[in-house]
Amino acid sequence: MKRFIKTSILIIVAVVTVGSVAYYAKTRLDPPVDLPMGSQFVPAVEREIDMISSSANEITLNRQFFKVHHFISFLADNKRVSPEEADDLKEKLAKKYVPGFVHNCLLTFRHTNWSASDMKEIQNRVAMIKKVVKSDGSRVVARGSSLNGQLDSVFNVTQRYEEAKQLAANPRFVNLDNARKKISRANSYRHHDYLKYNISLCDSLMRLPAKLENAHYDRLKARVDLLQYFRSRSEEEYDSLYNQVLGDIQQYADSANFVYGTSRSVGDLKSDARDYAVKAKAYYKVSDWLSF
Repeated sequence: MKRFIKTSILIIVAVVTVGSVAYYAKTRLDPPVDLPMGSQFVPAVEREIDMISSSANEITLNRQFFKVHHFISFLADNKRVSPEEADDLKEKLAKKYVPGFVHNCLLTFRHTNWSASDMKEIQNRVAMIKKVVKSDGSRVVARGSSLNGQLDSVFNVTQRYEEAKQLAANPRFVNLDNARKKISRANSYRHHDYLKYNISLCDSLMRLPAKLENAHYDRLKARVDLLQYFRSRSEEEYDSLYNQVLGDIQQYADSANFVYGTSRSVGDLKSDARDYAVKAKAYYKVSDWLSF
């Protein structure tokens, strides 16, 4: 009888013990099933975003951006945060990153020497930021937003830089009106808020008028040289060409100093043109005599 009572007591103790352990495991150790999906991760990402400093250098800032962006993408892909939470985190990341990125770009624009690779990197970075999208496919940096305006402002500087470089490297003379426009654009680029800091570019733009003048004068010399080929033209064609060349020479004489800030004497050009014309007249006179 005593043994039966002891056995019963042991069984009861065992049942109570197992039940207590099971209850503890169920209520204390199992993760709560009603906890919101992203509530454990969103604060962690927000802390990472808050650690991004707008005054950080370019390398540090970019490393922080990619680290956080990849973290958000990882959480979203693995359903650790909801699409709405991921969208909200991306917007917060953009608001923290873009001002710092723009700040670094403006510092670069104040350097006295720029590199084409740096400008291309800025363009690529702007394009990359604008490609970051929300779960519905819309851009995180929306068109018309303040952030988008900041990105456009630095992108536009890089475009003006490329245009100015191309202009400075192309002193080809087309006509006086074209030359005036090129010089006007060059002056505009030289006084641009940021291009003005680029010493080598501004020097090239400053030399453009003189290069255009030289190209204009060389063009006149080439036109005068055409007058020596009178045997391949009729007298009427030659007279027309001669008058055009004299008109071009006179236009240069009247306008070059005003347009380019410098000019050369056209005496030699006129003298060569007259010499060719005299030879041409003699040739046509002999040809007319021989034709009888």
